Amino acid sequence: MGTRRRTPDRTGTVWRGNPYAGTNALFPGSKYTQLAHLVATVLRGKQLDIRLDRISSYRMTSRRPLRLLFFPLLVLSFAACTPAQATGWPLTLASSAENGVTVNVSLERDSAGGFILAAAFAPEAGFHLYSMDLPREGVDGQGRPTLLELTPGTRLQAVGELSESVAAEQADGPEGLRIYPEGPVTLQLAVVLPEGSGWFDDQVSVSYLACSGNRCKPPVIARLIPVRLPRMKEVKP
Repeated sequence: MGTRRRTPDRTGTVWRGNPYAGTNALFPGSKYTQLAHLVATVLRGKQLDIRLDRISSYRMTSRRPLRLLFFPLLVLSFAACTPAQATGWPLTLASSAENGVTVNVSLERDSAGGFILAAAFAPEAGFHLYSMDLPREGVDGQGRPTLLELTPGTRLQAVGELSESVAAEQADGPEGLRIYPEGPVTLQLAVVLPEGSGWFDDQVSVSYLACSGNRCKPPVIARLIPVRLPRMKEVKP
């Protein structure tokens, strides 16, 4: 019985001896099915005749080329089954909205390659937040500090002090009652990720109070936000 042939489709792809010749994909199904089919074809020593738009015909007729191709295929199959590393900085971890403020939590990298846990607080228009340096109970009962904190039992390790993206200023009221200008503010905390591979579940804590010139929203105190973070091997180049 002769070798099955089909004319090229519009993609210019031809597989000789493959029942799926002339389709847009080399093999149908998932990427794992395609890879398994290709490995099985190579191991059986079938003759492959591949023609792509910009690649000339490539024919494998000896066992040595097949053996040389087998190892890269194994590498590809391993890569297909391995979770992808963390890419694209900053990494968005979580988002929360409560009592007039939206909080976006992310993991960033600094210029030295370190890691920074960040929380961007965005109050509604016309509202402001209070300085992170306020006492937890406010000043004479007024205000509440804006905070980003690690939780007990966390796998993260803080390696610095909390910092703010904008400076707070003295508000009308008792001395030390400091507020951020109306609009968003970002708090950052340098952290060390745990060693190992894979990702892990953790939590961060945020606190804030949004006020306008004549009213305040209910305060949010130590609100826990679930996050999923990478271990060190997931972020190393």
